[in-house]
Amino acid sequence: MKKIIRTKDGFRVTHMNRRRACRLMCLECNGWDNTNSGVETCNGKMLDGTVCSLVNFRDMSSKQTASERAKAIRAFCLECMGGAISLISQCTAGFCPVYAYRSTTVDKSCLYDENLSDKAILEIGLNRSTNGI
Repeated sequence: MKKIIRTKDGFRVTHMNRRRACRLMCLECNGWDNTNSGVETCNGKMLDGTVCSLVNFRDMSSKQTASERAKAIRAFCLECMGGAISLISQCTAGFCPVYAYRSTTVDKSCLYDENLSDKAILEIGLNRSTNGI
């Protein structure tokens, strides 16, 4: 599936799956730092002392199952929403890498429209960013 995502350089369209979404979320969390001081050495410690559910999925080459990734993404979204399960379905962070996978079925509302121009993608990204999405 193709999705518009936020990157360190702005917005772009990319092919997305759960494995890639986990990796991109880790990159975003670490300020797009892929070096030894960033994603690769992240211990997953959150500010509140808990461990991020995506920490074991930051490396795209490690052995992992689809169901483990799906559970980790749902746990991540639950943590992001302050533990309120009811708020997960109301999430408006459409450019979050794991947004489409926050529930048991893939949310196709955030899919990329093949008819959009590069200018339209940028405008969508800027509009959503300024609206806090």
